[in-house]
Amino acid sequence: MLTRLIVLLSLILLMEPGTIQGQRNHEIIGYVIDQDTGEPVPYASIGIPEQERGISANMNGFFRFIVPEKNMGHHLQIRSIVYRRLLVPFTAIDWGSEQKFELQPEPTLLEEIVIVGKSETLNELVKSVSKRRKHYLRSKPYLMNGFYKEALRVDGNYRGYTEAQGMLYLNGYDAGYKNSRHHVTYDLAQWKHMRRSNYPDSNNSYLQIASLLRAKDFYLHDGPLKKGNLNKLNYRIADSTSYQDRLVLEISFEPKEQYRDELRYRGSMYITEDDQALLQLAVISDDYEPYMRPSGEQDGVTSSFEINFFRFEGQYYLGRTSLNRSYDQSNQEVNWHMELVGASFSGQQAMFLTYNQRVVLYSEMLNPLVNYDSSFWNDFSFNSSSEALEIAETYPDLGEQFSEHHNARLVPLREGYATYTQMATERN
Repeated sequence: MLTRLIVLLSLILLMEPGTIQGQRNHEIIGYVIDQDTGEPVPYASIGIPEQERGISANMNGFFRFIVPEKNMGHHLQIRSIVYRRLLVPFTAIDWGSEQKFELQPEPTLLEEIVIVGKSETLNELVKSVSKRRKHYLRSKPYLMNGFYKEALRVDGNYRGYTEAQGMLYLNGYDAGYKNSRHHVTYDLAQWKHMRRSNYPDSNNSYLQIASLLRAKDFYLHDGPLKKGNLNKLNYRIADSTSYQDRLVLEISFEPKEQYRDELRYRGSMYITEDDQALLQLAVISDDYEPYMRPSGEQDGVTSSFEINFFRFEGQYYLGRTSLNRSYDQSNQEVNWHMELVGASFSGQQAMFLTYNQRVVLYSEMLNPLVNYDSSFWNDFSFNSSSEALEIAETYPDLGEQFSEHHNARLVPLREGYATYTQMATERN
């Protein structure tokens, strides 16, 4: 049964999202920009309101979106926090050329709003958000097509770079999460396209995405919204804005004086006022990474973490999560940047994997080969232009260096093993 479950999940992950057989599809290629400045709006969500289908633009505001013929009577909807929602009928789109979609900024004056409500204090609002996490954050596993980016700098110069695209298995919000098990993450990926430069240290042959996902799990479960931490933090309203025509409060937080040795982080969160959901969380910490395995070689560690979600058809999906880690090692300043973006999403659900299945699959998925496909990356570059030029100067033979590397494939239960528990135990 377990073998069959994993094989079925493998087949599901091999399916490309948005592929509709027997229908003519139309493709929109466009950029999302700020109406006032003309600058790109990164990671805007693009979708069809009447359907549980959509994508996210990249950091340059660029996107490609497939529209089935049956949806041609609907509208294209583009949304991003602090901007007004844009609705464009498909009949108004020039399908033969690249499009530019302008979003109008929509700030909200703090003085004009009722901050929380007559019956709630700010602390009560945050407690309500904490209690409601399992309702607005999906608890059931789902699949998402996504992009991963990773960069290693040593003393300010690029020493390694990775870009990857594939299917993500998101386990959803786990109310029973225990940080004592942080040696395995709760999200898996099956990479379909990857390009990667050579890294100077053979120990970095694996992607650092595990660090990013551990940080995500920790800060969503054991961070500022953990029940036991709510009374240890000071909160204040920093600003307000709107998202999808709904009021959003920016709430900053920092530990109270007596808890600063216990909670060594600070940050802010964006919370919707009506349904009290978390839209964005940003955390800055100094010498405090309980989600990482401690290393005696790293001194002066600082990190910044950020995660955001977007609302689509009444449900919140993972949008983008990033982690920056800086530290001193061997008299050199080392900086890692990791970033994961949901490129497309839908309301589909994935089969639930047990803890032991995740242990085994995560171990297995770190190593099989994924070949470099230049045509894919020519169509969709995840780099910003200035960054791309700097990387190209650092690695003039980038195409050759991206020829092969390691990551991601699901496997059934191996011959000779009766259960995933046995396989996980023997491998560990």
